[in-house]
Amino acid sequence: MATTAPRAVTPGRSKTLGILALVFGIIALAISPVPILNNVGAIIGGAAVVLGIIGIWKSARAMSISGVVCGIAGIAITLVLQAQWSAELDKVGDQLKNMPMPTATQPK
Repeated sequence: MATTAPRAVTPGRSKTLGILALVFGIIALAISPVPILNNVGAIIGGAAVVLGIIGIWKSARAMSISGVVCGIAGIAITLVLQAQWSAELDKVGDQLKNMPMPTATQPK
């Protein structure tokens, strides 16, 4: 029976930052279309971008870049949808302002 010597562990790049960036980016993308929660998604997307940028130099490069892209996309979707919802709410507010108010009538 032949025994083999244990292999020396070569220091490699840690994948932790890349994985975190990718997971945070996916979470940001998933909750970006949900009203109210998309604010949290934008914050998580920002964290994904920061972790991804750091991870490009110190971690798994492909996952880090994917995390940055997903984080930016989540933030962009959040901003676009919030602008759209804000415009819709402004229209509703204007319609309510222009609506005639009913007057109270006195009973006879």
